[in-house]
Amino acid sequence: MQQIHGSSALSQHGVLRAVHGDGVVRLFGEAGGATRGQFVTALESGLARSRASRCLLVDLTQLHFVDVGCACDLLLLAQRATGHELTAVYYDVYRARLLRMLGAQTVRQLVLIEWS
Repeated sequence: MQQIHGSSALSQHGVLRAVHGDGVVRLFGEAGGATRGQFVTALESGLARSRASRCLLVDLTQLHFVDVGCACDLLLLAQRATGHELTAVYYDVYRARLLRMLGAQTVRQLVLIEWS
């Protein structure tokens, strides 16, 4: 599996890993019930670290699962991030569609970029 997905691929289900960079949070694995706390903490940490630049890129291209709870958390944190531009990058249209169904278009600070 690592040969196909690279060294960042996680071999266990129900695992989430966050990597913070300059204005970027990259998430790997699964964002679901078991990892929801980690997911929220990673986003909150990214927002705090990017307070000066007021811009955070949330890269979700390496997530292979996002549940509705985590998607709602992303929208809520983006809405509360006054002064930030929060960008979510999805690896397929289905995850972007989930956020749109949950009302992403009503969150001014959120820009969705579909990644194929």
